[in-house]
Amino acid sequence: MDKDDFKLLNDVFERFKQDQANYQLRKAKKLWQSISFPIAFSEILERLTKDELTRICRHYELKNLSALKKQDLITELVKILPQKVQNEMMSLDENRYIFLRNFIMNDEPTVINAEEFEIEEVEYWQTTGLIFSGSWKDTKILLMPAEIFNAFKALDQKMFQEIIQRNTEWISLTQGMLYYYGVLSFHQILNQIENLTGVEPDYLELHEVLLRAKDYYELLQIDQYGTWAYCEVEDIDKIKQEHQARPDVDYYKFGKSKLLSAGQLDYRDENLAFRHFTEFLLNAYEMTEDDAKDITEECQRIINLDLRVHGVIEFLQTQLEFPSFETVQELTEHVVDLSNNTRQWILKGHTPDELFAVEKEFLKPLPSSPYQAPNPLAPPFALPLEGYKGMPKTETKSNIIDMKTRKKVGRNDPCPCGSGKKFKHCCGKDQ
Repeated sequence: MDKDDFKLLNDVFERFKQDQANYQLRKAKKLWQSISFPIAFSEILERLTKDELTRICRHYELKNLSALKKQDLITELVKILPQKVQNEMMSLDENRYIFLRNFIMNDEPTVINAEEFEIEEVEYWQTTGLIFSGSWKDTKILLMPAEIFNAFKALDQKMFQEIIQRNTEWISLTQGMLYYYGVLSFHQILNQIENLTGVEPDYLELHEVLLRAKDYYELLQIDQYGTWAYCEVEDIDKIKQEHQARPDVDYYKFGKSKLLSAGQLDYRDENLAFRHFTEFLLNAYEMTEDDAKDITEECQRIINLDLRVHGVIEFLQTQLEFPSFETVQELTEHVVDLSNNTRQWILKGHTPDELFAVEKEFLKPLPSSPYQAPNPLAPPFALPLEGYKGMPKTETKSNIIDMKTRKKVGRNDPCPCGSGKKFKHCCGKDQ
């Protein structure tokens, strides 16, 4: 890339960053409008746009209300939303219930400091019509309208404890299943939960709970045909076809505790192969353990998405300096071992090594001849840098470049768009 092309690309990226920053500022300004007390429920809703009010209607599947004029819609929502509190409680898990409990601990409606909340989380709660945002005495706050507060207080909190625990289990099990299997039909999810818990879930209740969890945690997705998938699956149809192509291979049977763990945010499958690859990176490079784990996790992700050892090598070329051809060979052997021992979506949660006896064609064997990379000392490879102790020091980066610093952005780095979120949860979500 010559200087003119780089300057043009840099200008485009800077405009994109500025547009994103301006968009975030506009959203923040809207969310944190100054608020005064006392304030009526209708006045809180008046602060929202018609589109935001319509999103509340969609959340509760309220028919024929979005066509109303704004003032008429507000009047209807003031009457309807308190009646929806019990229904919303039926879909809550423990995290969201604890959050809402902060507002009803006292005898009067309570506001909480919202300085540490991400915009997306605030927007989620606003869409439920239960919690709203504002700025009071130069402090960002969240508040629950008195009508919603009274509706919560009238409920028997103990009665919902079992339901909330049940929902928490349903959500974690489903997120754990899809972390390992990639995609499942809703019927498969229902059957798996029944097998794991010993209780058949109500079809409609489970579906509602998972839809709410999808919007809040963003670990699940659902396509137009009702197929559920893990958030990082890019081609749902492809994984479905791979599953259907293996009718004689059962889904790997995970224990309940394993799936509950896999269903948590930022879970990593740190199996033996993961640890071996991480140790190899730590021994060969001067890097932190977190950096080594980030690289290994990204390799696992590429294995599931790309299914080619070469795809992982190409990623590692953007992360590591390869000082010799022998280094490439050694690294390739470690990558192949990681690939053969990674639980893969297309293999229904099995590793290639586990299916070797019955499906040899799905094993990723070591190359019969040495991995043929370009001249190991030519670009994109480079000579050893300072800190090299087998391989040089590196940082965990992605293929996205911050045009200001000209450095690649890691999936766990702050997003360069300025949102304040991790790159993998923002602009890098679809990478």
